[in-house]
Amino acid sequence: LEDEEVGDQVLRWSTLGGGDPAVRLDGLRDIVLNPWAASGTDGARLRMAALRGALDRLESTWQGTGPEASEPRSAGVVVLVGGAFAGLPPAAVALSVVDGVRRTGALSLLHDHAGILAPLGALPVESDRQRLLSDLMGDGLLALGSAIVTGTMPDRKKGKTPAALSISSILGDQRLRLEPGQLQLVDLPPGVTARIGIDPGEGSVLGSESGPITMELSGGLGGLFVDTRPIPLELPASGEARRAALEAWEAPTWTGSER
Repeated sequence: LEDEEVGDQVLRWSTLGGGDPAVRLDGLRDIVLNPWAASGTDGARLRMAALRGALDRLESTWQGTGPEASEPRSAGVVVLVGGAFAGLPPAAVALSVVDGVRRTGALSLLHDHAGILAPLGALPVESDRQRLLSDLMGDGLLALGSAIVTGTMPDRKKGKTPAALSISSILGDQRLRLEPGQLQLVDLPPGVTARIGIDPGEGSVLGSESGPITMELSGGLGGLFVDTRPIPLELPASGEARRAALEAWEAPTWTGSER
């Protein structure tokens, strides 16, 4: 963070406003120097901004900048490794990934909190790796949450049937209206599997126009995010408008947190 331009890019993801920007930049430097130090509310939000910024840079590297990068790749499972994911509430970590790693489709987010994947990957015999991973999967990989990311959705024309998403589980049934540019967080705890149905209405959702899409998703500590915001994520240019948008998206992820 000697490069203030990089620091400014990180702070674009921050909900903290007012005061001296240099103080917030110093706060980021403190996180780098003392990553495990206790932090208050402002420190937690700076950590989340740093995590979003890092994932955004990482995703840009993965996706590249050539013609093949115009269509984001999908992913079914994202496994997170590292201490950066341990200092925030699970829902905040899950949202950081959804914001920074923009992929269409249904995602399950897992955290290798015990650090088992690297040692298992060093075993020379494939059958041993598979056996041990199967034995350790339940305890070694923490279910942080899941997400359904539709990418950019067309605005619904007047009189047209809106797209909708239904969620059916042992907790009951829910039906959500899918409007462009929304982020919704649904309670779906670990160990609960939900059957998801997406009705594109008279539009297109995840490439489907002719009929409903059905799938199953497992819950996690951070719940289920339903994300119809565009890919790549469009942040307002104005500082106040940008912070207001980020704060609205973040607000449910801090609920119940001691931060």
